Amino acid sequence: MENYISKHIIRVAFLVLSVLVTLGGCSEPIKKYHSKRLFLAPDAESSNAGLRLFWSGAASVVIDDGTHSVLIDPFVSRQENSVFDIVFRRDAVVAECRINERVKRPEIARAKTILVGHSHYDHSLDVAEFARLTKAQVFGSLSTQRILRAHDHTTATRVTANDVLEKDDVDGRFKITVFASKHGNPPVCLEPFGCLNPLADTVPDSFELPAAVTEYGEGEVYAFFVEHKFGNVLHVGSAGVMSGTLDHLKGQVDVVLLSLVGRGPTEAFLKNIVAAVNPDYVIPIHFDNLFRSLDAETRVAKIAKLSEFFEVMERDYPNVNTGVIPFDEPWNLPHRGASDG
Repeated sequence: MENYISKHIIRVAFLVLSVLVTLGGCSEPIKKYHSKRLFLAPDAESSNAGLRLFWSGAASVVIDDGTHSVLIDPFVSRQENSVFDIVFRRDAVVAECRINERVKRPEIARAKTILVGHSHYDHSLDVAEFARLTKAQVFGSLSTQRILRAHDHTTATRVTANDVLEKDDVDGRFKITVFASKHGNPPVCLEPFGCLNPLADTVPDSFELPAAVTEYGEGEVYAFFVEHKFGNVLHVGSAGVMSGTLDHLKGQVDVVLLSLVGRGPTEAFLKNIVAAVNPDYVIPIHFDNLFRSLDAETRVAKIAKLSEFFEVMERDYPNVNTGVIPFDEPWNLPHRGASDG
């Protein structure tokens, strides 16, 4: 019994350390190191032209053509779910008032499609409320379906790898292909307990509310290739893609939105994605402190190793443009072959 209690204490301590390191601890202001790597908002004359991308922390992205938009992993309930709420398994909180304010933004209000890459809380917790307010159709895994059902939203459609969503599935001029992806690694491993990932499980059919953050299990993990006549975007919302999965997209991808936290060795990670598809742009996402308000200055989680990412990109992919998008500011996707200089 004493041995069991000791192991349990170590596991809890390990969980605390993992959450602190991965989701928010040890972070620094983005401008301290990367002020020269910001993709700024377009000027007024071009702000309504083409395809616009918005990033609002974690893997949350809006792809907007001015008439229709696609939301991917929408999430704003950040400071409502603290590190200690997670560690002590307190009930997850949906920031309904905050979501209510966000859906007033025109690029979100016109969304009719929501994509969910996997079902961890920072990808799935807010989806039901966004869907309720926008009347958007949700596409995600079986685990995502179960979470939305518990949140009293029944219109989630299950997708699996290689599914293609077109006119019969999504509004607007978007075509979306679903790819099997892989979640990033836990940040800390401790012998003899291995790499503890308390969020790795599939969400059970019995899932119901209230539920702790740790009950929002991973489920199947997907990347999304969003095609549009104005440009093609590959959203990799988790820091791992199986080797060879994306090779056939080479030359078709204009911009990759690439999650950084939890990746393995940077060179191999970029080889499986950037070298595989040869995009014009790579924009890192999911490198920020998840517990800070979207109104606060973006802080970079040290575990994301953003400086190392930029260094390897410059060295190995000098012809690929890379930089970050400030929270909630639009970035116009240039026509393929264009450059920001």
